[in-house]
Amino acid sequence: MMQLVEEGKISLSDPAGKYVPEIDELQVLDGFDDNDQPKTRPPRRKITVNDLMLHTSGLCYEFFSADDLKYRTAKKIPTIVSSTFAAIRTVLLHDPGERWTYGVNIDWLG
Repeated sequence: MMQLVEEGKISLSDPAGKYVPEIDELQVLDGFDDNDQPKTRPPRRKITVNDLMLHTSGLCYEFFSADDLKYRTAKKIPTIVSSTFAAIRTVLLHDPGERWTYGVNIDWLG
């Protein structure tokens, strides 16, 4: 990725959706209702390439977050160890750029 930046083919400030439009479909988890179904909302801003590089996108791994696991279970999203595209199409635990969370960021970069 950094070679592409050095060559001027990509910018760290680019929206990640410019390269993988599916990432713009991800929502921020806003809790769970009385039936344990997830409540979500749109992120306040788009995820950038830099967010993915720095793990500040809001993405996580289910084995580091009970909420991510609960969301995956409710939405029948496969575990990350399945190594599938469906497995990284999960939920944001916070708005992009808000804080650091280790997760499937590099998987999206790949």
